[in-house]
Amino acid sequence: MMDKDLITLLDRYKMQLDQLITLSDQLLVLLSGLQLPTLYSKALSLKQRIASETLTVHVIGRSGQGKSTIINGLLPQSALSDYQAHAIFLFQEVTWGERPGSFMPADAVLVVSGCDSLPTREELLEIDRMQYEGHKAVFFLCNRFDLVAPSEQAGVKRHFLNLLSSLAQYKEEHVFFINAKDELGTRPQDDDERSQTAGAPLLEDTLYAFLIKQCGWARFIQYVAEFMSIGQSVLPVLSAQEQLQDTQQQELQTRYLETEKQLERLEKMRQHVSTLFTLMQNALREKVGMAATNFFLESADTIEDRLQTYSSAQPPASAWGLFAGNVQEKLAKETITFLTAESLQQFQAWVQLVLQPLLQERLQKLEPELDAYTRQFALDVERIWAALVGEEISTEKSSGTLWTAGIHKAIQNATTRITDNTCNDFYLHWHPAILITHLLREEQFRVLITSEAGEEEIKGAVGQQYRRELLRSDQQHSDSIVEIVANELQHIQQEVDAALRIELEMLHAVVLPQKTSQ
Repeated sequence: MMDKDLITLLDRYKMQLDQLITLSDQLLVLLSGLQLPTLYSKALSLKQRIASETLTVHVIGRSGQGKSTIINGLLPQSALSDYQAHAIFLFQEVTWGERPGSFMPADAVLVVSGCDSLPTREELLEIDRMQYEGHKAVFFLCNRFDLVAPSEQAGVKRHFLNLLSSLAQYKEEHVFFINAKDELGTRPQDDDERSQTAGAPLLEDTLYAFLIKQCGWARFIQYVAEFMSIGQSVLPVLSAQEQLQDTQQQELQTRYLETEKQLERLEKMRQHVSTLFTLMQNALREKVGMAATNFFLESADTIEDRLQTYSSAQPPASAWGLFAGNVQEKLAKETITFLTAESLQQFQAWVQLVLQPLLQERLQKLEPELDAYTRQFALDVERIWAALVGEEISTEKSSGTLWTAGIHKAIQNATTRITDNTCNDFYLHWHPAILITHLLREEQFRVLITSEAGEEEIKGAVGQQYRRELLRSDQQHSDSIVEIVANELQHIQQEVDAALRIELEMLHAVVLPQKTSQ
């Protein structure tokens, strides 16, 4: 159960979310009345995200380590079937090896292990993969600490802290030694002897404080910023409508006729900018796809040469972080890990020498023409505003200068974002934890590693299997790289198009109501 102060903070957080939803409803009514569909769509999306706000926690570990007990203890009010509480927290149980793909996004990850068993190399690789996916907030729960003999507890705690604190973002502050069955869901009194040693209450306080303060409130601030941005975009329309109410009808008609012609020209400019992005995307899809396919084919052909440089690792001095299995299985896992590291290094070189220059060349060709059109668009929008209201428009009333600068910054940063996302995607698909799980499930391979096969035979079998996997999934992973490029460019295109549409819709919102009222 949560500390009373945290419960108060949670209630305040939920109240603020509810208030922001109410304000969003009011903003949606205003945007609908002004006929601003693009801003309305953005406001509706924002409201939906606020309404579905959830602080998610993954509870991960081997089977039988007490994950369900921990979840039930952390959320004593909830049914174990859905792990929901207050409609704001969501706890999900994951067993190592059951989900070889990517983990769903989570605000925090609780990694559960028993104090009576050492973490395996497989588990450490899974933790590395989670952190690479962006799950930086990892809490380590060393369960069943009460089963460790009192004389050995200090030593066990020291060993676990030395290993796990190096993997946690907040070091020892996120490593807990608990007896989930007896401690969770209870809060010892200050004079209770257990209050000095029980780790579960400290875990509850630390976890919920992190979720509410660092995750929940951070997103709330982001929601407020988005809400304010949308609301401020409406102010020029309201201000212009108010000014035009006192303008003579004949003068208004003259302004409207000229404005409509200019709006038609601006709409054609918007369509042309969208066409520029589409043409570039199509050209890049083909070139990136061919380059990626060639990489995977060439990489498959170098497997044998890379294996010649590999010799099995010397056994570590301690039993920490060892692969599970017999000698043959451990060797196979070590070999897969080596080949994956080599493949990542090759891929990073390909990104730097092939993908980056290709992207830069195409984006540099797009930017001058895009720059000319967007700058002219922004200038024409400001002139129309000035003509409509009969005065010069300040930068507060026209966001053209601001969003034009934002467009060019997005274009300039596109190459970095694409290459970073591409490398992350490759590493996640070819992470040792994924490849070990996948390759060792092959029946032929399972037979080999349970035999008395020697080192060279095991390495050769791993190399052949790894090469086949590269060739088999060549098209799939090439398509994945192409999609990363296309999605990034499409995102920029959508942002640019939305900015242009908003400016046009704001002008229409000023013109049309006044025309109707005359």
